[in-house]
Amino acid sequence: MKGDVTLCKAEALIRLVLYTSPDRKNATLLGGDCWVDRETALGPKFRLHTEHEIASLYNGSTSGRYRVVMFPLIRRIADPRGSNEPVVHVTVYLAKADDVELFADVEQLAVSDIRESMLLLDE
Repeated sequence: MKGDVTLCKAEALIRLVLYTSPDRKNATLLGGDCWVDRETALGPKFRLHTEHEIASLYNGSTSGRYRVVMFPLIRRIADPRGSNEPVVHVTVYLAKADDVELFADVEQLAVSDIRESMLLLDE
């Protein structure tokens, strides 16, 4: 098979979280954490207000257009592969693109509201 395929380096984990209420108090995971390269995790790809088309092979109801509606949460976690090195973990907060108008612009939120809106959804 020939084609333009680029394998990404497993350098960071990204978690996609879908807000299910406009007050940013309820959310659900869009799949599990995914390995990506450092540039994808920390670069401009998931900057506030960027739009993304997500296709799910397992749950068609989650496929669609989404927009980043909160600053990504960047932290270091223990490498789940068992190495002694910490890895970057980025949580990206999304809303369905059709529902974005229901969400207050993050610049209008108080710092305490932002902190409360950054749900970790750790299992």
